Amino acid sequence: MYQQGAYLARTVETHLLGNHLLENARALVFAGCFFGEQGEAPEWLERGLEIYRNQTPEQILEDGGHFERSPMYHALMLEGYVDVLNLLPEGHPDWPWLAQTVQEMSEFLLSMTHPGGRIALFNDATRNEACSTDELLAYARCVLDLQPERRSCFKETGYYIHGSDDAYLIIDGGPIGPDYLPAHAHADIFSYELSLDGLLFIVDTGVHEYEAGDMRDYVRSTRAHNTVCVDGADQAECWDSFRVARRYPPRDVSFTQHAGRCRFKGCFDGYTQLIGDQISHRRCIEASQSECRITIEDSVTGEGRHTVESRIHLHPEVRVQQKRNGIVLERADQTLRISTGDSTVRFENGWYCPEFGLRESNTVIVLGDDHPLPTRLRYSIRY
Repeated sequence: MYQQGAYLARTVETHLLGNHLLENARALVFAGCFFGEQGEAPEWLERGLEIYRNQTPEQILEDGGHFERSPMYHALMLEGYVDVLNLLPEGHPDWPWLAQTVQEMSEFLLSMTHPGGRIALFNDATRNEACSTDELLAYARCVLDLQPERRSCFKETGYYIHGSDDAYLIIDGGPIGPDYLPAHAHADIFSYELSLDGLLFIVDTGVHEYEAGDMRDYVRSTRAHNTVCVDGADQAECWDSFRVARRYPPRDVSFTQHAGRCRFKGCFDGYTQLIGDQISHRRCIEASQSECRITIEDSVTGEGRHTVESRIHLHPEVRVQQKRNGIVLERADQTLRISTGDSTVRFENGWYCPEFGLRESNTVIVLGDDHPLPTRLRYSIRY
């Protein structure tokens, strides 16, 4: 084990950065504490803490979210920070800022977890790699006096939440990730997840595997998310297992909340570069707790004629009925109704991958068709 610590100290993954580097730092702290004053061990401990000191301002954003914007990797990194606190004495000079970091990261993780205990699956995230949110927060409470609270706005990471006793809506309105490390990014700008009384209804696709291939391409694609796709093009050029070529952040993002109501707005201009014709997508999501309603309105402007489609990915356990006045969704004893107005509606099969290696067929509602621009798609959800 000592030899492994010595090897790690000489081969820290500075070429990969991101979560790899923080995991290396955690291992160095463990090894340094375990071997105490033996040989190089004090240097390993200091090297691990130095990485945490240098990387925390870079990787943990001001709102407490990890900069790769994956709830799963965020949970894994949070566990590492709690481990380090657990190993250090309370009087250690690094304790105060580490404890503050754990507090902020815990609030982010709690907020990105549906009331049923499931983390959102944005970007590369599954539910069988990290500890559950309840387990992680219980561990953190054993190490320090921790009382995290749910929050609604995470401006730096780009996640926005409308949470109530009945419905929990998480919106992805941020960039896909750090420009120099988009390895775990998906083309999912303005996508969202929705649960009712803890039961997931509208879901992110998740991740099936990291090996390059059709499934890896699918889960990272725009059509695998609850947002607008134009001409079948992805919002970002994801390729191979962890590569992204051209990518464009959203702009003019805003989120307001008052008296049980919220409004999210944002604009994505990337299709202008990816397709042409000055194509721009604006999304507005409004939610009202008192009216038990969520409205999604998409405006696509530009020139020419294009295929504009908005997708809604349903949990595999959701039963779907198309009726004259809309679409009825049922799961357990919960019912949700989607009104699509005069939009063209069709259904297609998709995949839901909440765990690595697990692939479940699900129903995807597709709104839209071939339209001359500008065009608008609108649907409302009543629960």
